[in-house]
Amino acid sequence: MWQTLNQWDTDLFLAINRFGCRALDPVMMHVTDYTFVLLGGVALYFLWKRFGLRDTLWAIVFIALAITLSDQICGNYIRDLHIRLRPCHMEELAGKFRSVREWETGYCGGLYGFVSAHAGNAFALATFAWSALRKYQPHIGWFVFVPAVVIAYSRIYIGVHMPGDVLVGGLIGAGCGALCAWGYRKFRLWKPSRKASCLR
Repeated sequence: MWQTLNQWDTDLFLAINRFGCRALDPVMMHVTDYTFVLLGGVALYFLWKRFGLRDTLWAIVFIALAITLSDQICGNYIRDLHIRLRPCHMEELAGKFRSVREWETGYCGGLYGFVSAHAGNAFALATFAWSALRKYQPHIGWFVFVPAVVIAYSRIYIGVHMPGDVLVGGLIGAGCGALCAWGYRKFRLWKPSRKASCLR
C-alpha cells in the first residue's frame, strides 16, 4: 500500500516538476520565497479593515502561534517520526527531474522533506484569515488560499518537495490555523465580558 502511494507521489512529482521552463525558474524561486509576505499582507489588511488595529494586533499573536505550531509539527516532530529524503537527495531520481533550487542557489534544503513546513505555514495563515473573516468577507478564500496553493506548488516545481509533502503539510497547517482562529474568536468574545466585570 505504502509503496503504491509512494510511486504515485513520485510520478506526480516528476510530471509537475517537468512542466516548467528555464525562463520561469527565477520567477518560481521568488514565488516560493516571497509570496508568503504577500499572503501575510493581504490577511492583515482584511483583518485590520474588519476588526480595527487593536484586534488585528491580537490576531498577529494568534497567527504567530498558528505558524509556530505548524512549523514545529511539520519541520521537527513529523520529520523525526517519518524520515523521507527530499527529491534532490534521492539517488534513484538523480538526473530525472529539474532541481531548480539547487541550480539557482547550489543548495536544495535539508536532508529530509516530509512534510513541507512552507506549505504548512502558508495554509496556517490562510486558514486563520479565512476562518476569522469568512462571515464578513465572502470572497476572502480566493485572496488567501490562492497564494497558499501557489506556494505549495512552487515547492514541487523547484524540486525540493514531493506532492505528498505539501499536501500533508498543508493539512496540518490548516488544522493549526483553524484551531488558533477558534481561539481568536473566543478571545474576542471574552474581552467585553472581562471589561464589564472590571466595571462592577
